[in-house]
Amino acid sequence: MSRRGFDTARSSRRCRHDWVISEREGPRTEVVRRCRKCARHERLEEDCSGWSTGFWVPVAGSNITGKQVLLLQDSRRLGHHGSSAVIQNIIRELSERGCSVLSHHEQPVGLQQLSSQYSAVVVNGEVSLHSGQPAARAIAEAARACQAQGVPGYLINTVFDETDRDIVEALHGFTRIYARETVSRERMAVFGLQAEVCPDLSLCTPITPAWAPGGRVVVTDSTMSRISAALHAFARENDLEFLTLRTMPEFAPGRRYLFSARRRIGRWFPDSYRLSKYASSIANSSAFFRRMALGTRLVVAARFHSVCFCLKMGIPFLALPSRTHKVEAMLKDAGLEHRLLHRLDAHVLASKAVWSDDDEDKRLAYLRSAQSRITAMFDAIASEVREPLLTDHYPVYAGYRYIADGKAIVSPATGTVADLKSALGLRRVMRFEILPGEALIAAAASASRPRWISAKRAGVM
Repeated sequence: MSRRGFDTARSSRRCRHDWVISEREGPRTEVVRRCRKCARHERLEEDCSGWSTGFWVPVAGSNITGKQVLLLQDSRRLGHHGSSAVIQNIIRELSERGCSVLSHHEQPVGLQQLSSQYSAVVVNGEVSLHSGQPAARAIAEAARACQAQGVPGYLINTVFDETDRDIVEALHGFTRIYARETVSRERMAVFGLQAEVCPDLSLCTPITPAWAPGGRVVVTDSTMSRISAALHAFARENDLEFLTLRTMPEFAPGRRYLFSARRRIGRWFPDSYRLSKYASSIANSSAFFRRMALGTRLVVAARFHSVCFCLKMGIPFLALPSRTHKVEAMLKDAGLEHRLLHRLDAHVLASKAVWSDDDEDKRLAYLRSAQSRITAMFDAIASEVREPLLTDHYPVYAGYRYIADGKAIVSPATGTVADLKSALGLRRVMRFEILPGEALIAAAASASRPRWISAKRAGVM
């Protein structure tokens, strides 16, 4: 009998297991899978790549104790289909490239010990960098820790609408920054931040159902309660279907219990948004996508990720603005600004519901571009994470670019890693890539000057 008072062996036979992969310390480290529901443990001998449910996931050919990546701002605890899809995609994409991903929900994270535990830090920046909110300050603190300890840090999937100077200055500590749309990249450039555009990671979610046209008009909830209440009332008045993107939270037993209770209670009070806002929630992501895609004529998308899912599945939609510029900016990048809805009215829905061939061509082009950029981003991160630290005797060359203390630099002259560290005051140096034109110019110039010049004259500090 277990401490809970029942036979775990018998109960595990009835359990629909929700496996999590982890390591168990002992005389020798073992890889085990543990069921979140019945607490059953099993030692694994085979490849574990098929059990991606939350912990870092080793894949065939990767070293289990190798390149560990810390994932910060894991938003699965929020209980939201869009945020959950983003995190699952981050874990899957990095795992497929040989990186072991550990979420900050799995174990407490001490930012002062990053260099001794992790090869890199990846920060999910969605809905964080605006208004100086606590999440933005946490991201800034992570950037400072990465820079101070020489650990490569990557801010990805972010919107940028931040004006707090302390937060903005700290973001220079990241090795790379990826903004979800062009507007955020341009706003970062104003503060001297270099960023690349990589659309929202929910767009690479492997979704099975495609749009099957029908007569249903679906209205989604919003991130803002006041707008959600108005959308709920609009749907009830016009006999439309109201659908929330909320789902069962992870890593929070208390919130899971509260969510289940609210969902059951809400079904008894369909006319009250305050009581029924979770009544339409769907816990299973596949079932949620089917509800959106099958038999739908139009989706009134009041959340950013509901717009993303419509783009992914090819569902005609009209989008409503959100807290930041994220919806408008993404539609501008896709060339679909005219799908933005500024006034909620049944007659307006009827007049703007038509999805043209031109709209479909723009949707497909945006998805192709998004997939290409997402693949390139993860390839770049994984290649830098897998790159070993260079020893002090390793040669470096003028004009070659290296990752040093978490930042990209250009070597001012030819010598060894020890010379480079001494000249520029560095602690950790990794090989990165060659800049062809700059390499030739720097190599030619280095022949007529001392082997090592000051960092200030070299233009790298």
